[in-house]
Order: sequence, then structure tokens, then C-alpha cells
Amino acid sequence: MNIAIIGAGLIGNKRALALDSKDKLVIICDKDISKAKILANKFSAKSTDDINDIILSNIDIVIISVVNRYAFEIAEKVLFSGKHILCEKPLGINSKESKKLIAVSKKYNKKIKTGFNHRFHPGMMKAKAIVDSDRMGKVIALCGLL
Repeated sequence: MNIAIIGAGLIGNKRALALDSKDKLVIICDKDISKAKILANKFSAKSTDDINDIILSNIDIVIISVVNRYAFEIAEKVLFSGKHILCEKPLGINSKESKKLIAVSKKYNKKIKTGFNHRFHPGMMKAKAIVDSDRMGKVIALCGLL
């Protein structure tokens, strides 16, 4: 599949490294063009600072790894262009945004997935084991783990 990444920071880099060898990373977009160029060079991909270059490209899936407040707007535009999405969490800054993106994905028959990359983080797995052991009693909230 032809893949694009929007957001060339830490998570964009991790997602690029995790791609299957059968996939082709075609283009990387970041508002900081120097970041886009650095990541793109690692994968022989194009770089841009304009999301429209991705919208107009022959891309199957777009990985969105941007700051939360920009994810909804970008995801909506990508869905309107007829591309599947993997969007880093959260999918929206509230449930209204998330529900709207899900509705748009259904309307255009496109898949939208949310990345939950901390699910398998060693600290999270240990916390889950402690909670599951019932050593702490009933857990009603879980905030910021170190």
C-alpha cells in the first residue's frame, strides 16, 4: 500500500519504522519542512509542508501523528479525499469530534483507526497486572503513571 505520514516527530518516526516491507512510504508532511525532509530521506520518500500534496497523491493510508488539537481537522480533510487513516490518539479532542470522524469514515467507506501505542508499554502492562491482582482494592481512576 502507498502510505503517507503527517507529522514527522517522534511518533511519526516510530510509525515509519514499523511499516511492513510490502508497504511504500510515499510522502511525509510536517509544518516544519526540515523535519519532513529528514524523515523522508531515511525512507526515500518525498517531503512536504503542505497537506494538499498528500490529498492529491496516490495514497491508500495516511498516518496522522500530529499535536492533538490539529488531528480532527486533518483527519476530516483526509477522509473527504478518500483515504484510510491511522490517527494517533486521541481521535478528537472530545467525543463529538470522534463521532463525526467515524460518521465521515462510514459515509466514504474508509477505515479509520486510532493508535494506542501505550497499551503494550512495560509500565502500563505492570500497572494492569497490579490492578488485575486485586492487591489495591477497587480502582476507580488511574492517572499519570511513571
